[in-house]
Amino acid sequence: SYANTIKLTEIDVGDMANLRVVREVFLPGSYQSARKIGSSVRIVLSDSFRYPPEMKWYPEYDPATWSTKEGLRAAYDRLIAGNEVAIRARTLEEWLPPATLKVADVKTSLPQSCTDFARVTAPTRLGLASVVTLNLATGSVARTTVMAETGQIYASANNLYLATGHWWSWPAVGQEDSTYIHKFDITQPSQAVYLASGTVAGHIVDQFSLDESAGGHLRVVTTVDRRVPDTQNPQNTWGTIETVNRLSVLAQERDALTVVGLSPDLAKGERVMSSRMIGDKGFVVTFRQIDPLFTFDLSDPASPRVVGELKIPGFSTYMH
Repeated sequence: SYANTIKLTEIDVGDMANLRVVREVFLPGSYQSARKIGSSVRIVLSDSFRYPPEMKWYPEYDPATWSTKEGLRAAYDRLIAGNEVAIRARTLEEWLPPATLKVADVKTSLPQSCTDFARVTAPTRLGLASVVTLNLATGSVARTTVMAETGQIYASANNLYLATGHWWSWPAVGQEDSTYIHKFDITQPSQAVYLASGTVAGHIVDQFSLDESAGGHLRVVTTVDRRVPDTQNPQNTWGTIETVNRLSVLAQERDALTVVGLSPDLAKGERVMSSRMIGDKGFVVTFRQIDPLFTFDLSDPASPRVVGELKIPGFSTYMH
């Protein structure tokens, strides 16, 4: 009931008076974003695990069972055993449905290979994130899937990045938000290749919070939320949130994205509203009551530094 499928339709508009459907591609998952570079279209999809319908997450309520720890533990043990039977009975195609290519009235099934999957080198919640490559020149369709969730998408001419925020199940003092970033090589016109993953402190606002330099470094602008003790109300066990902002520079080291440069924390108590990085310059707008604009020198990846600051009324959500 929760499984989604998207349809991608390619239309020939060479004759504007006679538009013609060239082909349709049906893909399991939900659409997140897309980029086109040259003849290659990269579509980013997210998908949940397609668990067996009979799978259960907790035992049915029974006062006799739930009244003791031993009874509840035994109920969960039975539930786990039943779930494992259902999981192992499910076919690979039920877990991972194939894509379908339709040209005219001819349908072709496009299953994924085991080599199309990767386990990321960063923490993540359970899910499937796929970069689908449609090569308009050859008509090929390929999927590259990692065990991760999607979020913001950024692509340079050579690489595509997925950024997703960490999720806390319950607020508690000492927590700090973070963002997981996954890198794909898109230099091949017919296939995306998973390369590496990494983590930065804080959360990003939008795709403009990410930028790749000419030297291949990834620059990321984040607002960092930290839960600290509530000194005014000690009974508040959730604490209160402090914010700072920073710019991180990441480099790929084997299969990991590692922070190699970090700006000082700036604009405490404010949060990033917009950012833009162009060449060796970076621009960040934060907001509380007035609107500070910070200018960064990014020429040294290991040492991003603030070189200017301007405060103006209002706030900006986009810079061009």
